[in-house]
Amino acid sequence: MTDVVPGAQATLCDAVDLQAPPIVVRERSGTRNLEPGMRLGCRVMTVQDHFELSGCAYPFSRIVGHMVTQVYETYLEEFSKDRKKAKQEELSLIILSQWLKQFVAPLPMPQMIDAFSGDPMLFITDHYLVHSWKLLAQRLENELDVEGNITDGWARHLECTDGKIRPTVSIEPDTTSNQVAVFYKTQRYADQGRIWFDALAGDAVKFQIREMIDQATPISKQKPSAAKKKSPSIQDDISSVEITKVIESALHRMYANWADEPIPMLENQTPRQAMTTPAGLERVKGLIRSYEASEQLSAKEQQREPVSYDFLWEALGLTY
Repeated sequence: MTDVVPGAQATLCDAVDLQAPPIVVRERSGTRNLEPGMRLGCRVMTVQDHFELSGCAYPFSRIVGHMVTQVYETYLEEFSKDRKKAKQEELSLIILSQWLKQFVAPLPMPQMIDAFSGDPMLFITDHYLVHSWKLLAQRLENELDVEGNITDGWARHLECTDGKIRPTVSIEPDTTSNQVAVFYKTQRYADQGRIWFDALAGDAVKFQIREMIDQATPISKQKPSAAKKKSPSIQDDISSVEITKVIESALHRMYANWADEPIPMLENQTPRQAMTTPAGLERVKGLIRSYEASEQLSAKEQQREPVSYDFLWEALGLTY
């Protein structure tokens, strides 16, 4: 599902035949609880000059949706020479059973992988107390592979073998509490980055603690941050505007090379490669819309303004 107009229609792309053109389905009640990025098990029929859903529709969560497609494709591979021989009853049973399973079986945690290094994503943060902002800023700004400033933060970039430049270290200053947080996406980046930053910053900072979030660990089982216990100077009453700015900065860095990175949801094509076909173009648009839908939900829960993803549309020269 790549686009939804609640109470009116939805745009669908075939999850198996990636070259099939997208179709717009007229649907009123069924579109009120759907959003871009969801996968839907359904039948589509032609009614006069438009498409409509026929019978029941089975929505899947984002995590389960991709798995259902894999099970579906595995069955179809048995009939690779003539897919018309595949039994519709079996295909329907796959969709129905997988739909029920998502409500009763434990959900597997998806393994997120760093696109360049191939290492698992771990989300590691090193916290430092800053003794001299002037000295720290001067040393960072003297580094040729570091961009940024004390207001917006810094990022250390790596020139990769594929010709692209990717951030490996993100440094977020908090001058109000005299602290700086250094973010890494993988264990390797963190181990190498810690050595680099400690040697560079020297006596301008003092290391406090490292936080690590393993994506395989459910949030409910993660222990409270030790950094928060040992850093009472960090303000708990940060305004929603400041939170939005921090998230916006992180998203811009995270998606800095998004247009040219292979995306699993696009069958490991980059968005720029995928958008060369009508079906691929709609999938790329749907992917951005799914990011926007998730951000709208997160912002509502956190009582803040949502971050705009216009920068991704603009990177590809697209309009909504």
